[in-house]
Amino acid sequence: MDTFTSPLSEPVVASSAYGRGEGGYIDAFIDLVADVTRYPRDILDADADLENDLGIDSVKRGEIFLAARRRFQLADELEVPAEAFRTIRSAAAALTGRNRPVVALSEGRDRPVEPVLAANADASAGLLNQLTELVAEVTRYPADILLPDADFENDLGIDSVKRGEILVAVRRRFGLAEDFQADPSDFRTLEAVARMLSSVVAPIAALAPDTPPAGAIPVVEPTVLSRLKNIVARVTRYPEELLEPHADFEDDLGIDSVKRGEILLAVRDEFQLSTQVALNPEGFRTLEAAARILEELPVPKNGATGLRHGAAPATAQAAPATAVAPVEPVRPNHRRELTDIFADNGGRPFAGKVALVTGSGRGIGKDIACSLARLGATVIVNAFHSREEGEQTTAEIVQAGGSAHFLWGSVANPQHRKALFDAIEDLGGVDFFISNASNGLIGPFDRIDDAAWAKGFQTNLVGLHQCALRAAPMMARRGGGKIITLSTPVSHRHVADFACMAALKASVESLTRSMAVEFAAHNVSVNCVSAGAVYGDLIKKFPESDKAISYWTEKSLGNRLVYTQEICNFINFLLSGAADAINGSILVIDGGITIRL
Repeated sequence: MDTFTSPLSEPVVASSAYGRGEGGYIDAFIDLVADVTRYPRDILDADADLENDLGIDSVKRGEIFLAARRRFQLADELEVPAEAFRTIRSAAAALTGRNRPVVALSEGRDRPVEPVLAANADASAGLLNQLTELVAEVTRYPADILLPDADFENDLGIDSVKRGEILVAVRRRFGLAEDFQADPSDFRTLEAVARMLSSVVAPIAALAPDTPPAGAIPVVEPTVLSRLKNIVARVTRYPEELLEPHADFEDDLGIDSVKRGEILLAVRDEFQLSTQVALNPEGFRTLEAAARILEELPVPKNGATGLRHGAAPATAQAAPATAVAPVEPVRPNHRRELTDIFADNGGRPFAGKVALVTGSGRGIGKDIACSLARLGATVIVNAFHSREEGEQTTAEIVQAGGSAHFLWGSVANPQHRKALFDAIEDLGGVDFFISNASNGLIGPFDRIDDAAWAKGFQTNLVGLHQCALRAAPMMARRGGGKIITLSTPVSHRHVADFACMAALKASVESLTRSMAVEFAAHNVSVNCVSAGAVYGDLIKKFPESDKAISYWTEKSLGNRLVYTQEICNFINFLLSGAADAINGSILVIDGGITIRL
């Protein structure tokens, strides 16, 4: 039986901030898990399954165990069964011992506090708070993930360039000389920066909140221009320093009409403008021009509504604060030539469309997302277990000139689904839903147990059904839309080690037909792409994958497997509307493999 091992010889201690009793140590463990995973604290339910509900794998659970050993100063040998690390509550109980007291730490028992900060707790806290706000502004990270001891680079992904920007902002905020330099080791964590600053600007931290420090640049209410700059940076993810007031959005910054539409909607939201207030898009050519238009309107101009600091970056789990401009109803592409359809908007026929691709952090889901982005769609990248890959996929799309947002969450989890589609609603809705998220055991028939069936059906069937129920009305409001499900031809044949997944995918095909009928009134078509053996990650998960690849290659009429780009092309054709008479169909693309099975 797998175990985690750690020393334990005395009562486990929790910081006095958490109090005593069960609630105290569970709160302490929730904070610990949030620190290690960088998940928002509000999704960390004490009884949520760390792996199935939160996507925390065994490696990350090991990190949590090591962090607990340091934070709670465990001693002696304590063997903790791996299964005890299934929930926060069970992990806390296993590490503390159900009958062990949770006592408040005495002075000096928690993390060491540097004397320079401990000397004046109020001043130190004020300085640390100012630094947290400053780093949140520079990085646009939510302030609640900026923990004092989090390493800028290793824990938060803040590279040397961004740390340089933070240093410049620190100089300005605290009135330091332009030639002021800091040792790189002083710029590793917020705590380290605070210690460094306390020796040179100690009086600043001790000042009352509304008393400006001598020589420092005063904090002023945001102007219309500064608020606009913040909005444009948030929508485009351009660094604010690039957004010169006189720079032309299109000619100088490459911000196209679709993105300017998103900016206009974000401006309406930020400045609380009613729909009766007309905003001429042609007037929004530069920040200066946009600011002049807004200055002439009877709206709050001096921060009355407040800038929304702390909104999550597009690659974070929270929903972006921007919206996608509404689009006209779907045009009848089924009466047009393919060459005409795919020549639209300079080869970007899906411009103005929003596409949700679940399970798109890696593998075929990632390829589908990137292909849609290249054709002009704004892509909502979604991933659960592959969170970092989802963020990377989003970044790659944006770097290539596309538009994408990352929304973390499991389609199998009701709370995650709600958050996912609430965020999509904020974006203005969705036109395409590609259901790629999947879960199912690939292995011997006698290894399929209740848990494997439950996980598989919750993701493949329940998740698909519930996501489609949320997506279809949104599509209807945008003139109609398309849903694509994914299956496999072996769902109707016997293939060794594939019994669980085959049954699940057969159910997906059945549900696809039902949804096509149910959603027809919404002008939403539903089709299933049944892909054969495809080069990529999935086939490598098969037992003896090399033999499996050779077997499928031999069975193929073309002596090869299917390429993911062929799957993408097939899906893009279905989404294009070139053949809308295809509806409720199970469409096989397998190189002829299943003919020979």
